[in-house]
Amino acid sequence: MKKRSIPIGAVVLGIIAVVAFLSTPHSAIKQHLSVPKAHYHISSGDAELTHNLTEDNQRFLIGSITKMITASLVFIMEDRGLLSLDDLVVDYIDWYPIDEDVTIADLLRHTSGIHDGSHEDVFYPAFFNQTETVTTEVLLSFSTFDNARFTHYANSNYWLLGMILEQVTGQSYEALMYTEIFGPLGLDDACIPVFDEACDVVRGYVRLPDGTVFQFDHYDAFISIAGSAGNVAMSAPDLERFMQALMADELFPFERMFCAPSFEQYQCGIQSYGDGWYGHDGQTLDSASLALMNSDTGDTVTLLIADAGADVWAIVESLQ
Repeated sequence: MKKRSIPIGAVVLGIIAVVAFLSTPHSAIKQHLSVPKAHYHISSGDAELTHNLTEDNQRFLIGSITKMITASLVFIMEDRGLLSLDDLVVDYIDWYPIDEDVTIADLLRHTSGIHDGSHEDVFYPAFFNQTETVTTEVLLSFSTFDNARFTHYANSNYWLLGMILEQVTGQSYEALMYTEIFGPLGLDDACIPVFDEACDVVRGYVRLPDGTVFQFDHYDAFISIAGSAGNVAMSAPDLERFMQALMADELFPFERMFCAPSFEQYQCGIQSYGDGWYGHDGQTLDSASLALMNSDTGDTVTLLIADAGADVWAIVESLQ
């Protein structure tokens, strides 16, 4: 993973460039930047006609940023004695053909040896050829394995974590999000589409290689696939609030998320980008997102874009 340097001063000075860069048809951006003694809320672009991006509480699907929240649930349940990061996955899910020595910590940091199934096998049929939801068990059936314990990013790791959380608590993963994260932190805009009928999100656009642009309609299929690896929707202020809560140890000691031997590796639900910056990026079929926090300064940066083709890292790096 490339180590990135993100000086907050450069982000503040370059913020107008973000809006100018993204003020194009069929593109919508919501950026919320927080630095000591200053807050910036900027919106620009177009989304579907039922939304105007003038209010801070517009919800976007945050994709794999959800993994930070799923990992938080794991730490919360460890504090309650319901599980341990050293527990073996096979003790909870004995039907899944994973190596017997793989632990919950391995799932959190993507060192389980699991590889997701191909898009052709899993994602495309579910997205475009059916309207029914897809079970996690079906998704996991396409996984492959190897004996190497190097970091290999796979959504399957977090689907398994969601199943373990449900087993040890007796509640659905979605319900846990509301009772353990959204409610306690006052994240009034955070929700999970399909599970919550009132969870209305900004609809983005899919860009095909031939330049075709269209809106994605099969949200039920997406949410069922994303699951505990990427099904949460949030507003920018709520995402900032979640990151601030992590850094303030409101949920559990933040330092516990750094469970990998090297900071060059994926940590437990969070990535290290250097110079005190941590966080996660995310992508769905029609949106892109980025959440960054600096544990040294308390700064946070969130970027939510209703355009799957947006390169969030190119945007951030262009501001330096």
